[in-house]
Amino acid sequence: MKTCAWSYEKEWRIPAPGRRPDDSELFGDYGFHPRELTAIYVGPNCPDEDRADLLALLTHGLEHVQAHQMSFDIPQARLVSRPILR
Repeated sequence: MKTCAWSYEKEWRIPAPGRRPDDSELFGDYGFHPRELTAIYVGPNCPDEDRADLLALLTHGLEHVQAHQMSFDIPQARLVSRPILR
């Protein structure tokens, strides 16, 4: 859940009402049109291998997706993003 203070991010989170009885995962995959995805933000603690795997997925119709690396700005007590050049 996000508070209203984070609404400027315009992030989509889709709650799913209930799970199928045979679901053992804590998440689900939902289809979307490739143009609906405009950016991904890689968390500051994301392992390098996972980061590389995520970036490798931005092909075959997802080349338009912007990628950003998040990092901690300790003195300002905030997260900042910088574009990932690919």
